[in-house]
Amino acid sequence: MIGTLFLFCFWPSFNAGTAYGDGRLRAITNTYISISASVILTFVVSAMIGHGKNDIIHIQNATLAGGVAVGAVADKDIGLFGAMIVGSVAGTIATLGYKYLLELLKEIHILEKRFQEDQTSLDKDQLNKMKRKDELEKKLEELKD
Repeated sequence: MIGTLFLFCFWPSFNAGTAYGDGRLRAITNTYISISASVILTFVVSAMIGHGKNDIIHIQNATLAGGVAVGAVADKDIGLFGAMIVGSVAGTIATLGYKYLLELLKEIHILEKRFQEDQTSLDKDQLNKMKRKDELEKKLEELKD
């Protein structure tokens, strides 16, 4: 959660880093508006898909999404409403993507393969024990049937 606060406070200066003149002020303003709109709409969307409960991960993702999405046009004169639209769309996509796309990727086993490839903290013995456990569970299921 602290990282989210840092993003909210310092991402506008990141977006304004390449701008010059009046563009810097526009970049900062557009970024704050975009992040704020992203987070506010995400509270609503998260409550809707979470049956009245907000998920803090959705808020964290939306904070990042709002700042990143407006980054390409932050110093342009898109207006406050344009920044709100960009942030709202980014927050909604990030929230729905995390909720539904992550589940889909787990169902088709894409994340499991990637997770196993990226594991550096587990040594080979631990992985072999996990595989043996899975094999034993499968054999037990076959014997029950």
